[in-house]
Amino acid sequence: MKHFTSFSHRLMSLVFSVWCLVLVPTSIMAQDYYLKVGGIYVTEENYNNITGPAISSGQVWFLPSERVLVLHDAIINAINEDGIEMNNSYKRFMGDDLTIVLEGKNIINVAQDDNVQYNGILSWVTTNIIGDGTLLMNYPIRMYGADLNISGGCKVTAKVVCNDTYYGKGKTLTVSGEETEIYAPIYGFDNLVLNDGLKILVPEKGYYDSTQRTLTDKYGNDADVAYIAEKDWAASNSKLWVEGKQVGGEDGADINNIPIDKGTASYNPYSKTLTLNDAQILMTDYGITNYDPSSTPPFGDLLNIVVNGACEIWCTNEGIMFNGGLVTISGDGNLTVVSDDQSALKMFDRTIVNIYETNVTFQTVGGPAIKGEQWMKTEIVNVIHSSLQLYSPTYTTDQISGFNLLNCRFQDAGSLKGELFGFDKTKSGSITYDGEAHRGMAVIKPYDLYRYEIYIGADEVTSDNQDDPTGDGAFSYDPETSTLTMKKSTDRDLGFYCEHETTLRVKNNVSLTSGNGIWAYSGCPLTITGPGKLKLTEGGLASSEPLTLIDADVEVAEWVAGDEDNSKLNVIFSRLKANEISGFTGGITLAGCCISSPAGAQVKDGAIVDASGNVITTGVTIELSPVKKGDVNGDGAIDVADIAEIISVMAGSVVNSHADVNGDHAVDVADIAEVITVMASN
Repeated sequence: MKHFTSFSHRLMSLVFSVWCLVLVPTSIMAQDYYLKVGGIYVTEENYNNITGPAISSGQVWFLPSERVLVLHDAIINAINEDGIEMNNSYKRFMGDDLTIVLEGKNIINVAQDDNVQYNGILSWVTTNIIGDGTLLMNYPIRMYGADLNISGGCKVTAKVVCNDTYYGKGKTLTVSGEETEIYAPIYGFDNLVLNDGLKILVPEKGYYDSTQRTLTDKYGNDADVAYIAEKDWAASNSKLWVEGKQVGGEDGADINNIPIDKGTASYNPYSKTLTLNDAQILMTDYGITNYDPSSTPPFGDLLNIVVNGACEIWCTNEGIMFNGGLVTISGDGNLTVVSDDQSALKMFDRTIVNIYETNVTFQTVGGPAIKGEQWMKTEIVNVIHSSLQLYSPTYTTDQISGFNLLNCRFQDAGSLKGELFGFDKTKSGSITYDGEAHRGMAVIKPYDLYRYEIYIGADEVTSDNQDDPTGDGAFSYDPETSTLTMKKSTDRDLGFYCEHETTLRVKNNVSLTSGNGIWAYSGCPLTITGPGKLKLTEGGLASSEPLTLIDADVEVAEWVAGDEDNSKLNVIFSRLKANEISGFTGGITLAGCCISSPAGAQVKDGAIVDASGNVITTGVTIELSPVKKGDVNGDGAIDVADIAEIISVMAGSVVNSHADVNGDHAVDVADIAEVITVMASN
């Protein structure tokens, strides 16, 4: 690997500093904590009572000396975060194992609208899950090269339980305790050890294939659903009730006792999945529930509703009701839930509903479209890249504690983005419109958020904020031309990660006071242009790709640097002042300008050097040089290359004020004719 110049070393140091700023809040040192829960850093200050927006209910605490995390009736509602993250490099953890104690009913719900791989539990150390409680997760338990032990009679449901063999092989999943149960596909471990009479009940005659590191069915296929327990509770312990009647036969296959008016429906009690196929279900009393309405207390469980085709659930009372548990509605079809007298969706305490990449309508004639428990304990709705219509003549939602939109947004007649819509827990848990509890129709549609991979300090430029990324009028971004316009001075650094040509347009005379300055990473050629002057009072300007200044005026307090692989510097009809310019091994090109200070300085090996060839570190100034009329590209000659430059300006592919050869404040064929006239006279 080649060595960088001193300035490239500074660039790499800058990169490291930026990573620290992006990944870790400035109020806490990187890795100076025990672990993370729902994105909340567990530190010496909060370990005995971990609270935050992601912990919606219950209690969570950590015992540092024993390395024990306790979940007591906890709901962790993590958005774009792992539910629990344990990395063995965290400085304060000081151990190679973690124990998670489950008390009561616990839920880890992960909702995301980006492309990052998240997990319910992510651990790099040997992890023990114990206790007599339950844990429901809609995302994986993922070990990064570490053993996993589940015991003590706990019941764990997850999207998958796995070890990532990329980070380490030879790892074992051990399950112990007569009452212990696991609902999850399993893979990535070299061994699965079952103690205390536990067995693989689903799939039938299933087994763990250590050579393939996966739990398979009797035919050797990966198991879509896996159930490990001491005896087969699932067939007699179905978690679905319709009109007060428990459904699911002894074989755990077809739904019974559901008044299907048309279409078909089936229920799998092992995966807790209700599948609707063009189904119409008409009811008069309790509707569909994930709990036994006659039990006390009627706690629910996991339920997945998959919608295929046009499906309708209608009930004179509540349409569908959930009391506790984690419910996901998904599928390619359309689900309409209608209630005559009450709410279409009723949620009691400790319930989370995920509407995931599907189309749902909740409609009611009487009560709210979605209604929670009276005291808004923990009823959360996450709408993830879905279409959702809500209609109620009273309130659209009432008494729910959370309503999150991910990759979708409100629409209304006055504004496509629905800026007047919101959610306010203080207004009886209601969707609001223009600040007041909303009634009538609310429409939510999928919305793809575009991230332009440009950072202004900690603020990322996206399609949501491109008109004013920092909220103070200092910047705007035009995705059509890939141009970031700077209008006001700022103390934020600028980072360009986008893998395409990008322009920084300086509209006014502005200063950037951040010590990190401006940097453009690999794949992002950067052009800086005027008409304003840009002054970096601290830090430098660094680029891993060609850096071009056209009609620009840039003053940098420290250095302008490239890395030695592919960086170039093009200064075209511009002024550039810096202490040092180096590292551009792809070359430095000056057009329409020259080095005015220090005297005798010249370009050599991608740097500005003195007469002895030493890189100048005490101040370099590049000024505009006198330009002959018609020398549009500033190369000292007047020829067809200047005509080509005018054509490029006319096409909008480059900016060059010298293309207005005849001075009529327009760049057109008349300027080409003027160049031809000058060429002829010479």
